[in-house]
Amino acid sequence: MNKYLKLNISLVLILLVVLNVILYYFKLNTNHIYEIFYFYNLYSVIIYAFLFIAIVKVGGPFSIHTIASFFVFLFLYGRSLLYIFEPDYSFFESELLLYENVGYVNMFEALVITNIFIYSINVVYVFFGKPDNIKLYINERSIKIEKILFNIILVFGFLYVFKLFLEFKAIINIGYTAIYAGGLQDVNYYSPIIKYSHVLFSSFFSYYLIVNNNKKKFLIIAFIFLVVSFLDSLKGARITLILPIFFIFWYYNCVYKITFNFKIALKGSVVLLLLVLYSIYSSSKRNDLEVELKTNFIKSAVMETGSTLQVVGRYIKNKDQLDTDYPFFLEPILYPYFYVSHFSVLTKGQSEEMLQYRNSLNHQFTAFIDKEAYLGGRGVGSSSPAEFFQYGLFPLIILSLVYGFILIFFYSQLSNKILIFLSTTLVLHVFFIARETPFPNFIGILKGVFVYHLLKSLFSIKIKLVNHVRNSRVNCK
Repeated sequence: MNKYLKLNISLVLILLVVLNVILYYFKLNTNHIYEIFYFYNLYSVIIYAFLFIAIVKVGGPFSIHTIASFFVFLFLYGRSLLYIFEPDYSFFESELLLYENVGYVNMFEALVITNIFIYSINVVYVFFGKPDNIKLYINERSIKIEKILFNIILVFGFLYVFKLFLEFKAIINIGYTAIYAGGLQDVNYYSPIIKYSHVLFSSFFSYYLIVNNNKKKFLIIAFIFLVVSFLDSLKGARITLILPIFFIFWYYNCVYKITFNFKIALKGSVVLLLLVLYSIYSSSKRNDLEVELKTNFIKSAVMETGSTLQVVGRYIKNKDQLDTDYPFFLEPILYPYFYVSHFSVLTKGQSEEMLQYRNSLNHQFTAFIDKEAYLGGRGVGSSSPAEFFQYGLFPLIILSLVYGFILIFFYSQLSNKILIFLSTTLVLHVFFIARETPFPNFIGILKGVFVYHLLKSLFSIKIKLVNHVRNSRVNCK
């Protein structure tokens, strides 16, 4: 896409931000409220469709931003799409934990601030964005490390599967939601290696992404990664499979470049359809719901994934009743301090004590809606536009623009080895910003940086020892 076209699209997005700000302050107290709301939903979906095409043109079909934008549509515009085709269904009723009629005004505001959030970020992305690219530096050292890692990952992949089997047995007895209330603490793993096999597997897999130089071996490792992700998702969190699949597509495209043709499109459509089917099935099992696939398949899928906009609307309606010490979006950044200071509380699952130290929208808002459900491990999740809107409309615009520049910087640094190692955390988080806080938990990043340097040192020592032994044998001869 040439710069002139990028500039024009960015200017249009700026104009749309201004128009939506005017709409936000212009209260529509007319006799045609529902008609206006219907057409605003129609406008939102159509504009987003055109914006998505522009995003694909800028970054390609498998860029981080494109995949994140796909999830944004599912989670934040899904119910708008349903409302267009089925205007009789109640767009304003939320069944998150406890039933509440959110109302026209708050749902209208939720859609307006969502549009402003999306347009503001993409003003920056459309003008400055480029296709994602990872440059791997292949040398003799990286080839040796890859061979070592390949075998290590096979071993810890097997141990991880065994760990998940032990956890499944426990979940059958305690239930899915008990996981978030510390329900897996009493599981007997038989060995610390098995207990922490998921950490070891993830760490070695992340390092493998840096030294990968063999496509066939990478596909084997990727398959193992997806197998353990699938098994992990059977515990109830289906997103632990869906996001890794998109991650593999993204990484593979960055390194090997996917040639987009009809065959690829067909395979992608089949994968997407299977993911939707799996998502609905696992949701029905987790929530004890019956899904009538013949008559309500599409509606069930859209209502399940599109409930995030109602989180935003419900938060807007009740946000003045939530007492917070600092901005919600800063909580994951400041979390390492609270994690160290109150380790025993923050590692035992959701509790009254945890609420004192977790200034997270997910934790605080869930407890506000239904304290008993929160203590039982339930959660409504979060959403980036809701968190940026905490202090009003203009802070939302400024924070969204800044966030857009942060994303651009991140995308431009993807060849950095530490960022490649952290990509399984950072990239997956960006994919999910529609349903999550804008920033990942920094305790995970700090741990990741430490593990990266530890593995780098260990492999460096290993290679030096191997070379020393080899040179000694040569000298002896």
